[in-house]
Amino acid sequence: MANHFNYPGDYFVSALGGNDSNAGTSPDTPFKTIGAAITAAQAAGDYKTIVIGTGVYQETLAMGSAYGYHTFQGDGEVYLEGTGNTYALTGYWQKCYLKNMNIVNWGLIMPSNEQMEPTYIDCNFKNIVNFNSYRQRYFQPYYQNLVRCTLDNTSNWPSELRTGNYQNCIIKNSNTTGYNTWAQYANTNAYSQRFQGCIIDNPGAIAWSGNNLYGTQFDGCVFSADTQFAVYNGSLDLYTSNGSDYMGGGPSYGGFLTYGPSDQDPIGIIDNETGTFNTAHPSHSAAYAIGAAQMFKNCFYVNEIDYNTQLSGSGMFNNIMNTIKFGVSSSKAYQSRNNTAINTIGGTNPSVGYGYESSSANPLHPMGGATWEGITTSSLGGFQIDGSEHSGSIISAVIDQGAPKVINDIGIGFTTLAPNAAAPSTHPSGALNYNPTRYQYEMRYSNASDLSSESYKIFEWGQTPKVNVNGVQITGSGDQNFNSGSFSNVSARYLQLKITLRTDMSGSL
Repeated sequence: MANHFNYPGDYFVSALGGNDSNAGTSPDTPFKTIGAAITAAQAAGDYKTIVIGTGVYQETLAMGSAYGYHTFQGDGEVYLEGTGNTYALTGYWQKCYLKNMNIVNWGLIMPSNEQMEPTYIDCNFKNIVNFNSYRQRYFQPYYQNLVRCTLDNTSNWPSELRTGNYQNCIIKNSNTTGYNTWAQYANTNAYSQRFQGCIIDNPGAIAWSGNNLYGTQFDGCVFSADTQFAVYNGSLDLYTSNGSDYMGGGPSYGGFLTYGPSDQDPIGIIDNETGTFNTAHPSHSAAYAIGAAQMFKNCFYVNEIDYNTQLSGSGMFNNIMNTIKFGVSSSKAYQSRNNTAINTIGGTNPSVGYGYESSSANPLHPMGGATWEGITTSSLGGFQIDGSEHSGSIISAVIDQGAPKVINDIGIGFTTLAPNAAAPSTHPSGALNYNPTRYQYEMRYSNASDLSSESYKIFEWGQTPKVNVNGVQITGSGDQNFNSGSFSNVSARYLQLKITLRTDMSGSL
């Protein structure tokens, strides 16, 4: 079983090694489905922690009509995958927490149960048609709260208002409001909408303010150019400065402002020198009159956000596409002023991502020194197994980090039509040589550049790699012999990865 469950809990779930006939109360006897754990937790009472191990879970999570006070803790690479299904969550979730989960390919997150959203922490949302099938009320304490989350291509229907508090989030290609039908209600009912320390990268999409009279604030946010800001106010037609180009439309449709460089036409609404609303903007007086200009504090714009591109497996499961690297155009995102948007990626230094491109700078490609066996790339993108073989491997070039560093985690993005059956894997050696183990990789490392005498150790994607000594053998935290009672973090200057891709998880290499 790939999971070693780094988190304590009351119930444990493993899509890879669990069984719903198990008790589910220990790491050795996990449930197979999250639904089985929910049933057990609801029967046992409130304040339970459900630890969910690495794997893909294709199930709607139903809490029922009774409030539950539970924490759902993802432990590893956890995907709640919804291809072909409608709702990711149903029932009463408002007292719950979802942590460290990738929620992808759903029609909707929830049905029309208003104020039933949980609090999401360290979650990634990708390819979601809509968050809710009905407008959420705006003045209740239990609308959605998102902390350090990524929303990528999570559009919502034109008539919807998706309210909530967004703290240190990346909002990418995702509307946070609609633009008609319910627009006239927003300014009176949408209380305390907060976007704090967020990266809002929505060219052509709409970022919504909520009611500016009740604490709505964009604080420490970074916007890409041409992201629209929608403000709904019945008096806008009285204050329009420059027609529909900037503000106007009356009580039904509100008004729109566009973020952009202050030296271009149209002039952007953010002044990068002050971090506040640009007084040179033609609609500044209108925005000030209705309170919209006062919502912005320590905010900045950039022409574009510099994301890593061409990452391996850039399809439906890839949550690494939102990793941001440092560049001239994204430098504003890394300003350490008032808890700004760098915290959306964990408060760490800019990350490095490698893809499938043919480049001497890519240590995963033969052009960069990698060795491939049974691996190819194609117009579909990413690394693929070549021909009819069931497996292929990539041994990377030696990666020089420039100095010894503690390794926090190494992640991967992948696409598969057979969840939990086709995956990056390892094949454990020794007495516990069972079938290939999913969602793992091998790595060797040292502070010396010559790694030929070092042995590969097994680790889990998305987890902090750790090592310990079992007898005379040093094992990695993904190895089935790993002793979780005594370990140390991996620290090294030079790294080399061995990544094995498999479509047949029951055979041997």
